[in-house]
Amino acid sequence: MQTDQQPNDMQQLELLAEDVRNARNALGEVVTDLESRISEIRRTFLAPMRERVCALNDAQDALRAAVKQSSADLWKRRRTRTAHGIRFGWMKGKGKITWTDEAKVIERIKQEFCDQADTYVRSKESVVKDAIQQLDAKRLKKLGITVTDGSEEVVIKDTAGELDKLIDMLMGDAMADEQEGA
Repeated sequence: MQTDQQPNDMQQLELLAEDVRNARNALGEVVTDLESRISEIRRTFLAPMRERVCALNDAQDALRAAVKQSSADLWKRRRTRTAHGIRFGWMKGKGKITWTDEAKVIERIKQEFCDQADTYVRSKESVVKDAIQQLDAKRLKKLGITVTDGSEEVVIKDTAGELDKLIDMLMGDAMADEQEGA
């Protein structure tokens, strides 16, 4: 039911709500069909993808083992080589840093790097909204916090709820696909 006149009774509003329900159901059917087809495509390609991932891992393991067993003379001049778009060879690992007492390390950093301590030590202060909301209006005003009352707004929401999230996700993906294609 489409109407341009002002609804005068609850029955008219309920008919409009029924239109919304029917439109959502129709959209839900299309989305369900889409999800089903996507799942089917995933199932079709999953086994070949797994096989190829295993083959890739085997090929990388074989190259890694061959590099480890190769003569050191091959790597004196250059530590890495590139062949067929694959870089392989030797490189310095990143290593690992550890400490047992973070508080002591922070204290030592502050002593050693007085002016630059904030470069090495992270500290973040922020207002805790949940706690602040418990304060009365007078205290909030003293703190420079403004309280605004929420206004009445029309709400239209499906009680099932999950369809909206799925539609938002799919529409976001579709928009991203369109932007990549442009």
